[in-house]
Amino acid sequence: MINKIEYKIPYDKDAFGHIYQIINMINKKKYVGKDTGKTGCRWNGTLEGIIREYGYNLHLIRSMRKYDIKNFKRIVFDSAKDRKELNEKEKYWIAFYKSNNQRYGYNKSEGGDGGNTYINKTPEELQET
Repeated sequence: MINKIEYKIPYDKDAFGHIYQIINMINKKKYVGKDTGKTGCRWNGTLEGIIREYGYNLHLIRSMRKYDIKNFKRIVFDSAKDRKELNEKEKYWIAFYKSNNQRYGYNKSEGGDGGNTYINKTPEELQET
């Protein structure tokens, strides 16, 4: 169930940030992300996006609407001691799961950058990517 966070590692409240994935349990596509706050904080923005259909990743949000949010699972599976390590781990796990390939996942970039790399692009620039 999506409203519950599953931890594959012991929760480290002293960590700078955590790496998580959101898994579509129907088609097995994944989104890999990072969170530097309490792990649920980032999730609140995703839920708001589902309700209003806007946000940093419309592909993921629309899939949650299409397949029903109850068919998605959130898993925290890695942590980092600082921003550099967090960015490196996000890039590693996105590459590992190939989740920036639309066939396997919902990520829109290679990670490690803070995301939103497509928000300020024109429609023409988006077609080139």
